[in-house]
Amino acid sequence: MGSDAPGMTAPKKRARPSRSAPKPDLAGPSEPAGDKAETLYRVVLHDSKEIPPNGQMIGINGKQYFMLPGQVYRVPRAVLEVLNHSVHGVPDINEQLQVVGVRQVPRLPYTLHPE
Repeated sequence: MGSDAPGMTAPKKRARPSRSAPKPDLAGPSEPAGDKAETLYRVVLHDSKEIPPNGQMIGINGKQYFMLPGQVYRVPRAVLEVLNHSVHGVPDINEQLQVVGVRQVPRLPYTLHPE
């Protein structure tokens, strides 16, 4: 029982892929580092009840930014676009306290500071 029968061989082990093997670039051809320099803008979020106590998280293409109100942050233009497009509806009320419409206002107001 301890030895193999004549003509029998042990099963072959499957080769494992190397962990250090380079991963394919799914994003396409890369640009030189000098061409990809991104302009950063100085931004301060206004204090708002819409912002959670631990800060507002803004996610763009897998990169996350946590911003607390009242602090200056240097962020790329994509973060400004998210802040500009985050709106919510506020009811318009007439003199008889009836809702006559909804207007879109910024959910995360901010101030852009020059360099």
